[in-house]
Amino acid sequence: MIRQLYFPYRKLLSDLKIDNKPIIPVFFEINAASQYARVRIFSFDNDTHYNSIREIRRFEFQLIDRNETETAASLLQYAQSVITHDTVGKLFPQANDMSKVLELMMILKRRPLTKTEIAENFNFDPRQSDYYVKNILMYFGLAEQIDSRFKLTVRGKHIAQQAVGQQNILLAREIISYSLFNHLIQRRIIHGRLNKKDIIHEMLIEDLGLSISTVERRASTVNAIIEWIMLQILD
Repeated sequence: MIRQLYFPYRKLLSDLKIDNKPIIPVFFEINAASQYARVRIFSFDNDTHYNSIREIRRFEFQLIDRNETETAASLLQYAQSVITHDTVGKLFPQANDMSKVLELMMILKRRPLTKTEIAENFNFDPRQSDYYVKNILMYFGLAEQIDSRFKLTVRGKHIAQQAVGQQNILLAREIISYSLFNHLIQRRIIHGRLNKKDIIHEMLIEDLGLSISTVERRASTVNAIIEWIMLQILD
């Protein structure tokens, strides 16, 4: 990616001598399966140094049918009526990017993968594979590990086979069938906001067996998941 941005950037600076206007490197990517599009804006702190790139801002979009969204009333009704599972501390979520979770489900729909293969697909460290496959998909019962490979469960496959908007709704509903997320999404819809203290308070009530410092760190992940669920609401 850096090469794709740096060499056109240098071309504009050196050959075309555009120095009276800012040159803004922008990288656009789209995942056809999950219909997520990302626009990432960068700058080079030093024009002569390839590795001085810095991400300034990022925008994410998902292309879905308006008919494949929730309303606040329908999501709240579901949260209030569903029989919830206990929330446990083991493998507790620590990944904030739900778009990668959906992309991983689309990849695993095709075939089981090892941790290393997942990392290669996303171009990150193999340790980060756990954040998405173990700490999200396995945690919510949507994937399982067979020997060294990970595959979707029946519920995971069912979600992955739906249209994009329906995938989001079903994934959101799976998440709020767990007591912590259920309580928080109800509070978020009814009161219109959540703060970190609210989240930490609910996590402590759940008695997850996590240290206070871990609870405080994981609270940002919980907030990211709740806000992603809120993005599925169209009123």
